[in-house]
This record gives sequence, C-alpha cells and structure tokens, in this order.
Amino acid sequence: MNVQIYRLGAKDLCPCRHSVVDDTVLLAASARRLQRLLDVVNVTSKEYGLDINSKKTKCMVVSEVSPEPRCHLSCNSTTIEQVSQFNYLGALITADG
Repeated sequence: MNVQIYRLGAKDLCPCRHSVVDDTVLLAASARRLQRLLDVVNVTSKEYGLDINSKKTKCMVVSEVSPEPRCHLSCNSTTIEQVSQFNYLGALITADG
C-alpha cells in the first residue's frame, strides 16, 4: 500500500479520506474577501485530504446596521446559510457584536 505523508511544520500528516477539523472561524472585512479566503481554505484542505462540510458551514455578518447586510457565500457548489448567532467553543457569538 502506497501512503503519502505530508509535512506540516513539525508534524507528519497521513490524511485519511474523511479527516475532520471542527470549530474553525474565518474572518474578513468584506464578503468578497471572505469568499476568497473560504476558497483558499477549501482548496488547501482538499490537498491534505480534508473536506469542508458545506451543510454545517454558516456565515454571519457582524454589523450595527439594521437590517443586517446579506452575505452570499458558497462552498463546494453549496450556498452557505447566513445566521445571526452561533455557539463557538461554548460562547454565544451574535451579529450585533
């Protein structure tokens, strides 16, 4: 069996087809920049055998503007749901800051 090993910093990685990384937050100053960042993370993740679960992925706009601006993102041809709050590592993060 031929297994490819990747070196990331000081760690050797042996990616499995269904490896999982949870609880990642991406931040950007605009929807366009966030889409670009998401695309880069998605491509890089695939290179290491990781998949982004687009159905579990959410986006949120933090803004004092009412109604909150809409953010249209996609990942793996799936539209990302926009939420007004989410739980991150036990803390409630809300769109109104």
